[in-house]
Amino acid sequence: MDKKQEILQAALRLFSEKGFNETSVQEIANEAHISKGGFYTYFSSKKGLMLEMIKEYHDKIIDQASQFQLLENASPWQQLASYIELEIRTLLEHQSFFYVVFKEFPPKADEQVTKWMDETQITITNNQLNIFRLIYGKEFESYYTDLIVIMQGLVKEYTFYVEINNRSIHAHELSEWIGHLIHSIVMHLQEKQPLLHEKTQSVEDIFKNLKKQIEVWPDENQKRKYEETLHLIQLEWQKTNKNKNVTRNFISLFEIRKHALL
Repeated sequence: MDKKQEILQAALRLFSEKGFNETSVQEIANEAHISKGGFYTYFSSKKGLMLEMIKEYHDKIIDQASQFQLLENASPWQQLASYIELEIRTLLEHQSFFYVVFKEFPPKADEQVTKWMDETQITITNNQLNIFRLIYGKEFESYYTDLIVIMQGLVKEYTFYVEINNRSIHAHELSEWIGHLIHSIVMHLQEKQPLLHEKTQSVEDIFKNLKKQIEVWPDENQKRKYEETLHLIQLEWQKTNKNKNVTRNFISLFEIRKHALL
């Protein structure tokens, strides 16, 4: 393990025990067996160290998706379970990290932390959207927003429930249960119209409607973030020669992100 990782782990231990604000840079340096000056060789500040932790988790999520491969001769629910197991193992590996982030940095408390956590959520959502498309194809396209919200809730709540209550359920067993449950939902989806999917309309109309929604948003900080996000989507649309499939993908992510932050 390199020195930077040692400092990150030492800081995480202290943040978990004492709290972020109550832990000094000197204490982190002492825990990592370096000088205070040595700390600043690697990080600009204590907050900079915290942002590095979040970026590392974000990178882990990206690596997680790149590692996933469809299993040979496996059913759809088994394919889904194999991906969910990656997510659950990542959550379990970062329990202390989540404890610190949620306890010390509630939503919107810090703009930079919120920005990086939002980016991480978008990456997770994008990964899940790609997995659903890979496993189930276009047949259930209009339901993927609903399925992503369902999967995120099941994975998070089941994982933390099992940990908090010290239940002896392994990640593989839990992922199979969730995978089978979601697949059962998928098989009956077409009995009901999708809830979160937007009705078919032109991309131009979608942009106009989203812009109107944002204009009346009550929270000015969140309103500005949505405006920036929508602007990036429009730029992406232009760069892809107005590719409607790409644009609808980005808009789906935008809608999921908005629901997650409400």
